[in-house]
Amino acid sequence: MMNFIKRFRKRRQVEKKYGKLRDIGNFSITIPDREKILLFDNEEYEEKGQLLYYVIKKEKEGRYIQLVEFILYDPTIRNHGIGKKLMAELIEYAKENNMKKIDVYPSPIGE
Repeated sequence: MMNFIKRFRKRRQVEKKYGKLRDIGNFSITIPDREKILLFDNEEYEEKGQLLYYVIKKEKEGRYIQLVEFILYDPTIRNHGIGKKLMAELIEYAKENNMKKIDVYPSPIGE
C-alpha cells in the first residue's frame, strides 16, 4: 500500500512540474511545451527519454512538424516499442492541429 502512495505522490509532483501525464504501457508521457514530449517510467516517475520537434510554417506547405531528435536515456528500455508509441503521439498531435506532414531525419544510433 505504501508503494502505491509513494508512486502517486511522485506522479503528482511530476504533473505539477510538467503537466498532465498520459499512460502508454509501462510509461507515461507529457507534453510540457509545444516542442517536447517527455517520457517517464511508471514506477519511480524518473525521466527516461524525450522527443524534440519544431513546428514549422511555410507559405506553400502550411504548418508541419520537423522531428529533431529522439533520445532514450536508459538503454535497457530500447526495443520495447516506445519510439513507435511516441511517434503515434506526435502524429496524433499533428492531426489535431491540421498538419499534413512530419519530417523525420534518422540518426545512426537509432537504427
